[in-house]
Amino acid sequence: MLEESGYEIEIERLIAIFSKLEPEPSSAIFGFLARLTGGEARTSDESLEAGWFAERLAREMPEHSVNCERLRRMLQQKSGVGYFSYRMSPFEFIQQNDF
Repeated sequence: MLEESGYEIEIERLIAIFSKLEPEPSSAIFGFLARLTGGEARTSDESLEAGWFAERLAREMPEHSVNCERLRRMLQQKSGVGYFSYRMSPFEFIQQNDF
């Protein structure tokens, strides 16, 4: 699978589902654990920078609180699949379940 960062990956498993309930339109974002298999870093319409970063630095990089929180929760998900529903105004997680 070719990732928008330019890297080729092999998905190992689904680790998280994030469901935005409010405001409309609702959306779902899926987080996967993947293994790098090739490719080279490149930017895209979705990214200004692509590369490998230490976990501490990566946690500080997202500018929006929802992106920081999604990354934090995915890095904590050691087994199973986490389901997280949230709203944006004000930003808060409403529900969390582990499967």
